[in-house]
Amino acid sequence: MLLLLRLLQSLIRTLHSDGTPAQVAAGVTLGAALGLTPLLSPHNLVIVSAIALLNVSVGGAVIGMLLFTPDRKSTRLNSSHTDISRMPSSA
Repeated sequence: MLLLLRLLQSLIRTLHSDGTPAQVAAGVTLGAALGLTPLLSPHNLVIVSAIALLNVSVGGAVIGMLLFTPDRKSTRLNSSHTDISRMPSSA
């Protein structure tokens, strides 16, 4: 719930900023690329550098990262699922 409130606060702050829509869109795009890649990756260093060096919205980057970061619970394997190769054969 707290993450949702932070996301909403960041969204409102970004929309009320003095940045142009192109800057916000570029920030969201770079944030999405940041959120979709593994955390400890050299690729992320390039993206964070681009966010810092280019004139893009940092709030937009945070929004993009939060929206596109996969939920850790959904990516974890559930132990209740049975592997097909372990199922008893009927033959």
